[in-house]
Amino acid sequence: MKTRLGALAALLAGLVLTGFGAWKTLAAWESRSWPVTTGVVQRSLVERGVHGRHGRRYRAQVEYAYSVDGSYYRSSRISFGDAATGFRAPAKWIVSRYPVASEVVVHYDPADPESAVLVTGMTIGSGGIVLVGLGVCAGSLLAGYSPRQLERLMRRAT
Repeated sequence: MKTRLGALAALLAGLVLTGFGAWKTLAAWESRSWPVTTGVVQRSLVERGVHGRHGRRYRAQVEYAYSVDGSYYRSSRISFGDAATGFRAPAKWIVSRYPVASEVVVHYDPADPESAVLVTGMTIGSGGIVLVGLGVCAGSLLAGYSPRQLERLMRRAT
């Protein structure tokens, strides 16, 4: 019984993760057609943090200011797939592309100009969340079966 409850909890978590990833993927896809404006980078650095047993994590932190129809906004979203990594080099490369005081092309959501990105479209980060969520769902479904039940399922499938 405990195994089935744990599997059900993992399935629900996987579905939530898949839904969140799908939302991010859809937003990333839609951002390709967003209007653009010019912005200015206010801050650009590599943030270092500690993440549990995985050790150091690095993230490019790029803040930029821009205006839409006379209103001023600030954002730090580079893309919909922003993610921290265990390696400093990718974050450093992103920061090198956006030095402080440089002009950048900002893509903003016309329905909500506060939502903006510098890089449009799907990235590994935006699509990867969906894949992880689906993996959790598949694993939870398999975890709900005993080894004997899995063996019977495999025999029926072949």
